[in-house]
This record gives sequence, C-alpha cells and structure tokens, in this order.
Amino acid sequence: MANTNSSAWNLSSRSAVDDPSSSYFLHHSDNPGLVLVSQPLTGDNFVSWSRAMRIALSVKNKLGFIDGSIPKPADSETNLLSAWVRNNNNVISWLLNSVSKDISASILFAESAEDIWNDLKDRFQQSNGPRIFQIRKDLINLRQGQDSVSVYFTKIKALWEELNHFRPMCSCGKCGCNGVKNLEAYIQMDYTMTFLMGLNESFTHIRSQVLLLDPLPPISRVFSLVVQEERQRAIGNQSSMNAPNPNMAFAFKNDQNQSQFNNRPPPRFSKGRPFCTHCNILGHTVETCYKIHGHPPGLKAKNKQENKGHAACVHQETDQICHSETLTNNVGTTSNVVQNFDKNQVEQLMAMMIQQLYTSEKKVNEHEGDNPSVNQVGIQTWHSRLGHPSMQVLQILKTHFHFGNADVHDDAPCSVCPIAKQRRLPFVHLNNKSYNAFDLIHCDVWGPYHVPTVNKQRYFLTLVDDCTRFTWIFLMQHKSEASSVVSRFCNMIETQFSKRIKAFRTDNAMELAFTELFQTKGILHQFSCVETPQQNSVVERKHQHLLNVARALFFQSSIPLGLWSECIMTATYLVNRVPSPSTQNKSPYELLYHKKVDYTHLRVFGCLAFASTLAAHRDKFMSRARLCVFL
Repeated sequence: MANTNSSAWNLSSRSAVDDPSSSYFLHHSDNPGLVLVSQPLTGDNFVSWSRAMRIALSVKNKLGFIDGSIPKPADSETNLLSAWVRNNNNVISWLLNSVSKDISASILFAESAEDIWNDLKDRFQQSNGPRIFQIRKDLINLRQGQDSVSVYFTKIKALWEELNHFRPMCSCGKCGCNGVKNLEAYIQMDYTMTFLMGLNESFTHIRSQVLLLDPLPPISRVFSLVVQEERQRAIGNQSSMNAPNPNMAFAFKNDQNQSQFNNRPPPRFSKGRPFCTHCNILGHTVETCYKIHGHPPGLKAKNKQENKGHAACVHQETDQICHSETLTNNVGTTSNVVQNFDKNQVEQLMAMMIQQLYTSEKKVNEHEGDNPSVNQVGIQTWHSRLGHPSMQVLQILKTHFHFGNADVHDDAPCSVCPIAKQRRLPFVHLNNKSYNAFDLIHCDVWGPYHVPTVNKQRYFLTLVDDCTRFTWIFLMQHKSEASSVVSRFCNMIETQFSKRIKAFRTDNAMELAFTELFQTKGILHQFSCVETPQQNSVVERKHQHLLNVARALFFQSSIPLGLWSECIMTATYLVNRVPSPSTQNKSPYELLYHKKVDYTHLRVFGCLAFASTLAAHRDKFMSRARLCVFL
C-alpha cells in the first residue's frame, strides 16, 4: 500500500514538472546565461529594474521563486525538490546576469532567489519621500531645450510613470461618487500642464490653443498636436529655403559676382537644430533673430563678411582713399533704406560720402601742420588719452603736449587709477628666526592630490621648526587626522629632545584649530590673516621647495604616479641634510642634532637594487637576490 502511494506521488510530481503551465517547467530556452532586462541594476535604478525584472519573471512563470509563493518542498518529495532546486538556481543565474559586477559579488553565495531579492530590496529600495521629491524636482526643471518634441516627451513620460508608481489609487471599483474619476482627470490635467510648461517658446501659439480647450484633451492628444505642429514647421522651413529670396542683397562689382551672390544655396536643413524663417539661417529662431531685435551690445563679428563691404576706407599709413568694389549681403538685409536705391543713386551717395570724408581729413591735417599746439587741453584729458600713465611720465611728456601753465602735480587726482592699478602694500618681513629650537613651529596641510598613494593617502602635514628649518612630513588620508598627528608630534618632541613647543603658526583652516590640545599644553597659537599666505611664508616656501625636489626625483626615476609619497618623503630627508644660505650654510640636521651629516649611505633614487632573499625560503639552486628599484 505504501509503495502504491509513493508511486502515485511521484507520478503527480512528474506531471507537475512536465506541465508547461507549471512553475516547475523549464523550457529549452530557459538557460542560465539568459539576460532578462536590458539595463542592469547599478544601485540607483532599483525601482525601474525591479519592475522590469518582475515582468520578465512573470512571463517565464517564475515569479513565485522571488516572492516566496513557491516554498522549498520537503526532502521526502524527491522529484519536486529536484525540480525546485533547478528552477531556483536558474532564477539565481538570471538575477546575477541582471546586476552589475560589484553587486553580483555580494549576492553570489545566497541559497535562494528569494533571499537575493529581499537583500537587494532592503539595500537599494529608497523610501518614498526622497524619491518622490527627486522626481518632482526633475519634472519642474525639465525643459525641451535642443531636444525634439518626441525626445522631450519620452523623458517626461518616464518620470511621470515612475511618480504614478508611488501615487496611491483606489482600485476597489465600489466607489459611487466619481471621486476616483475626478482625481484621475485632475492627474491627467497636471500631466498635460507639466508637458506644456517645458516646451520651447516657439510653441507658444499651439500651447495657447490647447489651454483654451475645455476640458483639456488627454496627454496623448496634446502630444500628437505638438508633433504635427513641429512637422508642419519642418515642411514650411524646407519650402521657404527652396524658394528664392526677394530681399536678396545687391552688389555692384560686376554681373558675375551679382549672379553668384543671388544664386547662393541656402543652408542645409537640419531637423535637430532650430531654424529662423526670417533670415533662413540655422542656429536660432524668429523670437531671437538679431536682424529683427538687434544685436546685443559688445557683439563682435565672427566671419570675414561682416568686416567687408565698407564703401570707402581711409588708409592711415598712405593717406589714400580707396573705393570699395563690393558691398556685403548684410547691407541688403539690414538696411531698408538702401534697398530702395538703384545702382546709380548708391554710387552718387557713396561718392558724396567719400568727398566729405576726404575734405574733412585734409582740413584737419593742414590745421595741425600750421599749428601743432592748437589742441591745448588739460592734463587730465591727456592722462586719459595716454592710458592713465603715472605723473612722472606726464612730467616727461609735458614738453611735447602743451599743458599750458598748469603743473602736473597740481592737477586733480584721477579716480580711475586706484581702481585699475592699486596693489597691496609690501608685507613686512616678520619671519625672524627664533633663538632656540621648537620655540616656533610652522604648520600647514598640502592636498588633496587626485591620485592616492598605495595606502590611500591624499594629504601630508608639514611641520617646520623656525630656528633650524628642520622639516617633518606626515602622510594623511583625511584632513581630520591633523589633530592626532600634531598631538603625537608634541609627545615625540618632549620625549626625544626634552623640550616643549612654545608656539604654533598656521592659517585659519578648520582642521588646524587644535584649540583643546594647545590649551592643555600651554602652546600659543598664531593665525595668519584671511587670504594672506605671506604671513605663513616659511611653510609655504617649504612646500614649494619640497615639491621641486620631489618632481625632480619623480622624473628621474620614472616610477608610477601612485608612489608620489615616496618622492615627498625622500625629498624631505634630503632637504634636511643639504646646507642652505638661510641657515649660515649649514644643514637643518646639523643645527638640530649638533653633528655632521653622513652622506655615504645615500644612493640614487629609483636606481637598480638587489634585495637578498631569506635563507629559510630558498634551496641550493634558488636565486640569492631579487631585482628591485631603490626608493
């Protein structure tokens, strides 16, 4: 009887596994290497990723393996347990293929797909409040800009659909007050308003027509109307570009140049760029056309054609007046008066202007030749003409420019010179050396450097003794480590040199406050003024010196940039042992330790070195040294 029941149970298990409608059924296309979603989970896209993943798993009829509706069978159900394990591992493989490499490493050893899904949900699913705030903010700031209407609508639709995912809605179907329908209509109206607000100003007309409709059409209808308007404009722009321009500018060099100018091909139409229907030029619209609204002040010409076309020009070097043979197309498009003149009238007008200009120039030259001192103006005027030179320069030029009887120094002061030329007064040199070591320590933090060291350090703290100029360098991962470094430094000085630090000089950085530490040890803290590194010049110049030596070591050795800390530490070691004129041709090491420096142990930084291997890790025929680089 027991065998009969077991056979019946196995038969039902096999039928469940072989049934295509069962969740245990595996199609031949359900392989572990399948990728169900196009965008993998990166951490900040969990909402959209989970939505796409649930849809894909529901199609595969495997949704129960992640939501817990298909629990693991008992051990006695052999066939069903085996099928559950295969399906569970298959879903785990699909999940691993649908997340980034960094995330997949953290879920690789999970036992079930449900555990993986709950883990990802706990880690990456944001609470509703911050995400709704971010979506609302993106919708407010979203504008069409240079995008087409279709691209802009796609962006706003993605944000709106995600926002609807967080919006609570009634789905019971029992409400009889039409409140749900009214709420849905209001949400659709808000959707339409948001879409219309982000459109460019060129769609003002169609936007006004839509807003006049009561009730507002659905968003799909509004999108269709705006797209039709965009396509109609594109067709109209192509037609206007192919049509001849009746306001084509004229030129009067010869018939060939005029023909070439009038038959100039219009710019090629580009759907992605705005187009002006007034001047037929890509890059802007009618609302911002310079030829209608005028050029902004201070705009300079970007092409050569805007600088050509002057009908007459005076050459200052040769005092000759040359007649222009061409006139640019800008004359015909920007001047409505000249367009009404024929060719003879234009030539007569230009001849009159040239004659008037020539007569005026001749009278000025003759008048200045007879009496070069006719323009006697004040000192202040010449001071402005010459670019605000100093009064000493004006005193030298007094004989060339007739200032009259006025004295240069008696003239009114210029209000422009202090604004344009004023500089800070030179700083008084206050970096007098202390009489004893550790009476004053200069301190500053350098960094951060964009490439961290091997130990993830980006900063270093520099401490310089004022008397001996001996320098200590401490590498740090964060600026906040400066307080603990200075505390250890003070303890080291007290232990090794039996002395106490009397004063510290730093800038106003927050990480260099050390208020509690200095109050405990009775150390005076001197601060430099804001944006005045000159008052802390000892350590600032020491930084420059150390970096100069470190760069030389780096270029000399050609080591990886991640080893820049070794260059800094070696540079500090060498600078402390090299004599300097500022220390009476003695090295800081000699002044601090009162003994000569031994240079015999020094080697070239980055040179070839051989490190002996340990005897315990080698046999008779293994190498006795390893090839290394000396740092």
